[in-house]
Amino acid sequence: MIINKQLFGEFLAKARVESGLSQLQLARELGYTSPQYVSNWERGICGPPLDKLYQLSKTLRISPQTLMSMILEETEVYLRNELRLGTRAAKVSGKARSRR
Repeated sequence: MIINKQLFGEFLAKARVESGLSQLQLARELGYTSPQYVSNWERGICGPPLDKLYQLSKTLRISPQTLMSMILEETEVYLRNELRLGTRAAKVSGKARSRR
């Protein structure tokens, strides 16, 4: 997934706490034996695997549409920022070539 993992992690942490689950409880609901997976997601180190998103939405009582919207919005922001950076880099590179 191409998202701001930090913001997505904060979103997941808030939803987990509101659901009354510990990281270990959520991890076990998703088939993991260690809470480290959930901790990594919440700290923005990585995101959950795509094949866990539906189960994650059900366990945290978040509609799949809400989860999908969050992911799509974050992906759009990320891509817009990257494309702006890429455009700037191309302009700088082009200027350097024209000076030769």
